[in-house]
Amino acid sequence: MGATDIPSAVRLWLPAAVAALAVSALVTGGVLAAARRWQVLDRPNARSAHRDPTPTLGGIGVLAGLWCGLALLAGTAGVALEWRALAAGTVALSPLIVDDLRRPLRVSQKLILQLLAAAAWLALGPRLEIVSLPWLGSLPLGWWSWPVTGLWLVGVMNVFNFMDGIDGLTATQTIACGLGLALALAAAQSPAAPLGLLIAAAAAGFLVFNRPPARIFMGDVGAHAIGLVMGGLAVAGQGHGLPFWLAAAILGTYLFDTTYTLARRALRRENVLQAHSQHLYQRLTRRGWSHGRIDALVLALDAGLVAGAILVGEGRPAGYLWLAGAASCLAGGAAWLEHLDRRDRGRAR
Repeated sequence: MGATDIPSAVRLWLPAAVAALAVSALVTGGVLAAARRWQVLDRPNARSAHRDPTPTLGGIGVLAGLWCGLALLAGTAGVALEWRALAAGTVALSPLIVDDLRRPLRVSQKLILQLLAAAAWLALGPRLEIVSLPWLGSLPLGWWSWPVTGLWLVGVMNVFNFMDGIDGLTATQTIACGLGLALALAAAQSPAAPLGLLIAAAAAGFLVFNRPPARIFMGDVGAHAIGLVMGGLAVAGQGHGLPFWLAAAILGTYLFDTTYTLARRALRRENVLQAHSQHLYQRLTRRGWSHGRIDALVLALDAGLVAGAILVGEGRPAGYLWLAGAASCLAGGAAWLEHLDRRDRGRAR
């Protein structure tokens, strides 16, 4: 985005972002009070990372902030058409509130809602007609653009839902990645850039109550909605000049943890569809790491990935070093945990 565009963009985006943050914080605070009054609590179980019953439904605040920001941007000139797809998709996900009310939905029911949200995006937003990959160039998808885009969106929704397990983690990830995508999209002069800012602002309003020790949890509805936004912005970026792989790199911390954990469980012949507590962040928690320390680690990794993606997008070779450094830290951290597990098993014999 050229220098002359920045002041006008800030005038358009900043009020919507401030409103998203304020509404998210106000609604989350109200939901917190109501959840405590009506005892809508997440009670600890064997897989839980918390000890005390804690209110849930915090994702309602994130949704309210996002919808407020989208509504304010709707009347501005030049706003990306993707806002309609995100609005419709997140509305399709809103029945997940039932699951957060401690009336668990079946996996099949959640999948139906995920597919409806992806269908809303496919009906109103862009598709991945071409996928840009490093050193391989652009890969045209043809009619495969429909299932590939839908699978990507459903996958990212599940990634954010799987990873929402400790205080502040998903809110921190959303702020870092939302801002990162906003900057990368702005550099590509994409009209979708403010949407990244909106989801970051909505997450920041929620984080006021979710930072360690959390007073309220996000729940499925919030995590799924954030996943849809992040996945959708990656799709939009490909069509606006931001290579898909760079957008995916910005989400790399969550994508790596989920992919590594699922592959590890599959290799160990475990049921990958069964609930578990084997994510890298959960294993760190069991080794005594505080939630705040893990959040800070994820934030540092996100910063490296965002910096690398933006630099590569600007044609600066140093960006590859940033990406390689963050990727090495992720792979090295996983290898370190495996080493500790092998050592512990050896001592237990």
